[in-house]
Amino acid sequence: MTLDPDAFDAEASELDDGEEGDEANRLVGGRAARVAEFLARQLVDEPDGVDVDIEDSRRDCDALIVVRAAPGDVGRLIGRRGRTVQALRQVARAAGSIDGERVQLDVVD
Repeated sequence: MTLDPDAFDAEASELDDGEEGDEANRLVGGRAARVAEFLARQLVDEPDGVDVDIEDSRRDCDALIVVRAAPGDVGRLIGRRGRTVQALRQVARAAGSIDGERVQLDVVD
């Protein structure tokens, strides 16, 4: 079996075209919000009670991600001495930086 380099180039150019179109229509903070929602749902007892919203840009960031959870699960998201929420914030910032965005994350009940 041999690889045809021309076929690979055609497939790669099709993928590149799709990515450029998606970039113009994507939501600021979308990737970070999806990552935060996934992690929050893994940490709580009631995954269906987790709600993640993206608020418009503020002066110091491009997007504010607000994570809401059931009252009994908010403590799980915050963690002892706030270590869990700090880790969530760090991962959300890293996910946002992939798209060149500065995001902040808050957990509310």
